[in-house]
Amino acid sequence: MQPVRRRLLIGLGAAGGAGLLALASQGGKLTGDLGAPSTPISTSDTVVGDIGGEKSLYLQNPRVRDLLRSTYGLTVTSTTRGSMDMAQIDPASKDFIWPANQAALDLFQERFSGKAARTSNVFNSPLVLYSWTDVADALIRTHVVEQSGPTYLLNLDQLVDLHLKNTRWRDIGLSGNPHRVAVITTDPNKSSSGALFAALLASVLVSTPDARQVPNESNITAALPKLQAYYQDLGRLADGSRDLFEQYKTQGPSAFPVIADYENLILEMSHQPREKELVDVIKARLRLFYPQPTIWATHPFVALTAKGGRLLDALTQDDTLRRIAWEEHGFRAGLSGIQYDIRQLSEFGLPETIQNTVPLPRPRVMMEILKATA
Repeated sequence: MQPVRRRLLIGLGAAGGAGLLALASQGGKLTGDLGAPSTPISTSDTVVGDIGGEKSLYLQNPRVRDLLRSTYGLTVTSTTRGSMDMAQIDPASKDFIWPANQAALDLFQERFSGKAARTSNVFNSPLVLYSWTDVADALIRTHVVEQSGPTYLLNLDQLVDLHLKNTRWRDIGLSGNPHRVAVITTDPNKSSSGALFAALLASVLVSTPDARQVPNESNITAALPKLQAYYQDLGRLADGSRDLFEQYKTQGPSAFPVIADYENLILEMSHQPREKELVDVIKARLRLFYPQPTIWATHPFVALTAKGGRLLDALTQDDTLRRIAWEEHGFRAGLSGIQYDIRQLSEFGLPETIQNTVPLPRPRVMMEILKATA
């Protein structure tokens, strides 16, 4: 435990503060039955597939594993890959893939037509921006960020405008940071969160604040050079969403002033035993921004075999599995029967509903966006 603490404190610093997040057992309330097994199943089939890293701890959760084995006779063996990566790998010998956005699903269906037996969106996660207190203060002074109750809202049009004007972090009060104002992401051609932010950035570049547009074949061409320049300026990017989140926590604000990642990661972190001793430190330093606009990750599950279909049924129909997904891993299930009690999380600024979102572009336009970020 101690080496982990030393590594995390490099980025987080020693700071006081009240407890960060208490995800009590009633944090996500359910109506209806919990889908408890009537008779435990003694045998188990192994289900093999690829998943996005943001879902790895959920499938490793002992309660999830035990329920899948005892109730549904399934043992999941998964490999973590970036969503855009897994969509381009031949799925032979796999029972499922579980990327994190519709763009990955579109790419998979285009390359491997007919391979998907069934698909369904299992979870939903809004794309958020993780930052730090000093950065938040600087962005509030420049009117890029404002508070609405406990929630921090970031005007993405204004932040992108600072980037296009070649503004440096030191220019807005973060002395010693010569880098250009930007949101750091994962590699859009490998990871879903990076691909989603690239789509979100493209939407800003083809729009005005008063007339939001979805990138399309008519308006995207003029935006591609700016998109390409933005990602060239970022340099080498992390391959996966969880990798980026760990880098953000450990290396701190000088290396990662603002990153784009999933909302569920901070909620999930508070449930990990190795993290709980650092909750006060994290609460004191970390800030969570909801970009205006933002975009949803839909986490489509692609069943490739009958065993994959059984796993899909369990994930979408079992109330206990869905409750664990919200209470312990922060996934908004997007299915009937779950009521989110956000009040317990208001100290950290989570809104009950996500406002001001944009849709993904059509597949052909999305591929143009991804080519520009390569």
